[in-house]
Amino acid sequence: DAYASMDPPQVRDVERIFTEGLRACAHGGADISVFNALLKAYAHERPPRPEKVSQVLAQIDACGLAPTVVTVSIAADALCSAGLPMEAHDLVEKAKRTGIKPNATLYNTLIKGHAKCRCVLNQGFCSCSPCRCTSPEAAMRILREMQARGLQPDVVTLNTLVSSFCHAGRAAEARGIVDSAVMVAESVDGCAPDLQTFNTLLRGLLASAPNGAPALEEVDGIVGEMAALQLVP
Repeated sequence: DAYASMDPPQVRDVERIFTEGLRACAHGGADISVFNALLKAYAHERPPRPEKVSQVLAQIDACGLAPTVVTVSIAADALCSAGLPMEAHDLVEKAKRTGIKPNATLYNTLIKGHAKCRCVLNQGFCSCSPCRCTSPEAAMRILREMQARGLQPDVVTLNTLVSSFCHAGRAAEARGIVDSAVMVAESVDGCAPDLQTFNTLLRGLLASAPNGAPALEEVDGIVGEMAALQLVP
């Protein structure tokens, strides 16, 4: 796992350890953590290798091991990192039918997969304005399913959603997400927006406003929310 967590991941070292693990598999000594580490290495590669996900999952099955929610989360992350959120979603649905219960990490991975711009993932920049290659609606559906299970998104997911709506030219909806997050954070131990959340929202408002000039009262309202959360612009 240490090799897989490096930046960049040391894929060859992970594959070497994985090969040794496969030999142990023949003697009934395989460990799911070795497979998880290999999946993580492929997920963090640049560019990622999503085709390796199905191969590793097939090898897990061949060794008679059962994937865990950690295994599924890492595999989904590998697919999402390659701009394949629907394939990740299908993988999770299949895992759910085997009895695996998604946790917050897995839901957050799916949300980010749908919300992130696929142009940026594949070529490093978005070639359409407003962005048409992000899927904020799909991300919101997963968010609602997650919350229905009593699980909370983290601030990284919140920021990804806000950025998704802003890039799609829908800053007003992004503002609604932030306002809801503020209310939840004030009432329970929820996910409070941070400075990046508001900076993204302000940039979205500037980009979508006529002549790049949003209403002054709208900007004042956002600055007021930041002050209430003790965030310094």
